[in-house]
Amino acid sequence: FDVLVKMKEPCFIKAVLDRYMSYGKTREFGAESIAAYVEAFPEVSEPYLIDLIESNVDEGLEGPYEDVVIMLTEIGKEHKTEEIYQTLRHAFRFMTNKIYSVICLADYGDDRAVAMFKNYINRNQKTIDRALFYEMMSAIQHLGGDISDIQDPFGDFQKKQGKK
Repeated sequence: FDVLVKMKEPCFIKAVLDRYMSYGKTREFGAESIAAYVEAFPEVSEPYLIDLIESNVDEGLEGPYEDVVIMLTEIGKEHKTEEIYQTLRHAFRFMTNKIYSVICLADYGDDRAVAMFKNYINRNQKTIDRALFYEMMSAIQHLGGDISDIQDPFGDFQKKQGKK
């Protein structure tokens, strides 16, 4: 894919993404080289990435979809749009492993995600996974949000505050 990037040739992006999405699992080295190609041409890649994410919710977004969300985030960091933000929100709702989308939304850098994360934590106090909770807390802080008003379902913050 390096050759295609150096030749400034985005004509294979849709074909590459279609083929990539046909795999149930992906290897990191493959994902990285495809991501480098896709991210090199944001104006061509963005609509394909958005369509892939928004049109595949029935199975849950996992496997190569996780990589596609990461690719869109990387493009969005340099080319922020409302459509990218809304697609990342969509990914959060439908991803099987929500940690990926939490990290992506934090990296994207739109502080509107703070309210979404806080609402999710509040609605899922009894069922939220510990790792997801802490990733959300970190994302909220990264985006400039206040975490003092969030109830910790695991009691870890109260334990730390009690030791001071």
